[in-house]
Order: sequence, then C-alpha cells, then structure tokens
Amino acid sequence: MSSEPDARKNPDRPIVGVGVVVWRGDEFLLVKRGKEPKKGQWSIPGGAQQLGETVFAAATRDVKEETGLEVEICGLVDVVDGIMRDDKGAALPLHPD
Repeated sequence: MSSEPDARKNPDRPIVGVGVVVWRGDEFLLVKRGKEPKKGQWSIPGGAQQLGETVFAAATRDVKEETGLEVEICGLVDVVDGIMRDDKGAALPLHPD
C-alpha cells in the first residue's frame, strides 16, 4: 500500500479495525476520538490491525496507546462488516472527503 493517509481513504485491501469493550465492575471505558472518522465523538477504544499482528494483539496495543491501560482480552464479541458502496456497487473509501 501507499502512504498511510491515502491508503486509508482509498484502500487496495480490506482494513481490519478493532474496538475493545473494557469494563471493571459495572463501569465501561469510553474514549473521545481524536482523529477522523467521527473525531470528537465518544467511542470504545480501538484502531487498525497492523501487518503481522493478531487481532487480540491489535486490541491490547490500541487500548494501551489510547488509555495507558494494560488489558486482558477475554474473547470476541462480534464481527461487523463496514462496507459502503456507490451506485454501481464499487466499494467507497472508509471516510470520503
């Protein structure tokens, strides 16, 4: 792939993203998004999987990067396909300008 910003807008392969539900007792962790898409909105921590990284490793890394917390992954909750298509059926960028 080319440079990161262009690769995210016009990917030539699927991008695997992870979102992590972190809880302690009856409390859940939310972070305020610092980047697009949805900058400024509240979300669960997460990000994109890196080449050579397992999904669980990506999840723990992203939580650590965003919050400073070290977490233990208990399991997989769900898999969501986030594919947007144009009128002709071609896949659209993740967050078009």
